[in-house]
Amino acid sequence: MLAEMIKFEISRLLKRRTLLFWGIVLLIALFTGIIEYLGMGTPKRTVFDAFSFSTSSIMPLLLAPMAGFFTGGALVEDSRSGLLSLIFSKGVSAFEYVTSKAVTSALSQMCFIGITLVVFFVALLPFFPMGSIYIGAQHYSEAFAYNEPVAYCFLIALLFITAAVAFNGIALLTSVWVKNTFVVMAAPTLLYMGLIYVMSMDATKVSLIDPYANLALIDVYIPVSILHMVCYWAVIALITHVLAIAAFSFKKDYM
Repeated sequence: MLAEMIKFEISRLLKRRTLLFWGIVLLIALFTGIIEYLGMGTPKRTVFDAFSFSTSSIMPLLLAPMAGFFTGGALVEDSRSGLLSLIFSKGVSAFEYVTSKAVTSALSQMCFIGITLVVFFVALLPFFPMGSIYIGAQHYSEAFAYNEPVAYCFLIALLFITAAVAFNGIALLTSVWVKNTFVVMAAPTLLYMGLIYVMSMDATKVSLIDPYANLALIDVYIPVSILHMVCYWAVIALITHVLAIAAFSFKKDYM
């Protein structure tokens, strides 16, 4: 039954036009980052440099709100439309239902961000030559970015993919209790902004868990690698999705 529910959720997701809409929005935003990049005095402009600079400038600002609007209201919408009652009447358990939601929404975030970044990178190829990264890297990883630009860009993309899944998990977990669609969709952004405000009070002590630092948005000297940051967001993604599944499964009132 769980496999059938996952197939059902995937078929529903593929029919949503919001996929294309948000993909276009994200690409437009990334290309505005390219315009900013071209306005900077760079000794040599390369496709890896342009990709790294644009994504690191734009993606951290959009991941939280896009995750909220993309999948945040899924549980709330099903409950309001009456689809949830219909699904339960077919013998589907609460665990199977919410697990299919968690699996599908997590995979959709991974594919959505990953495919968008691949399309963006391919679109840059005709306009920039291959080469090292000069200004698109954070201070703590300049040497790695300069010597291994392909690996650096891959890890940056992986960082944003895992962060998107983490924000998706936050929205999904919120929707277990909150019935207001707007609040559910805004939850990842509000939490993100709140953490940034709290942590900015003592940045030297909390740099390892600062969400801005772990999205490579600010230049801070943290003694960890980008792979560490990927693991940081992967753990958050796993915890939030597991909590969402557990909370919904043990919930007594689903309406």
